[in-house]
Amino acid sequence: MVKSDVTSQQTLEDAINAGKPLEPAASAMDVTAEEKPRSVTSSAFRFLLVGGTNTVITGALLSLLAQHIFPQLAYAIVYALGLVFSVAMAGRFVFGTKPTVRRIVLYSLLYVVVFLIGLALTTFATRVGLPRYLTGLVVLVTAPLTFLGGRVLFTSGKFTK
Repeated sequence: MVKSDVTSQQTLEDAINAGKPLEPAASAMDVTAEEKPRSVTSSAFRFLLVGGTNTVITGALLSLLAQHIFPQLAYAIVYALGLVFSVAMAGRFVFGTKPTVRRIVLYSLLYVVVFLIGLALTTFATRVGLPRYLTGLVVLVTAPLTFLGGRVLFTSGKFTK
């Protein structure tokens, strides 16, 4: 195969206009040489900024909504809002890699799995009689799971210092 300087970020139109063959794109999960994922420390700090903001707002909103509607429905609403915010911030800002379609889909699926874990925890909490306002504490489990899963997805599992 003839090597060209056309990258997977260029559109087909760019390749045609440049008169160069378009090479097959690397896997969306692969971290390219041009991408330098943030260190674990840097991405953890940024995750705390973004995730902390997301967690505080969604946790407070969950505690407030759970007093007026079923806690599980409140959790679903705030989790969906948190997902939109998290997906928008995770790739470039938190982990320092390109937010490809595949990464976004996989990150969203991770969010669904973590959502189900959180839903089970809120259900358990209400069944054992904990006050509804304490359901916001579920984020102490879901936030670390989301960070670790996101780190693996956005950096191809690289845990550099």
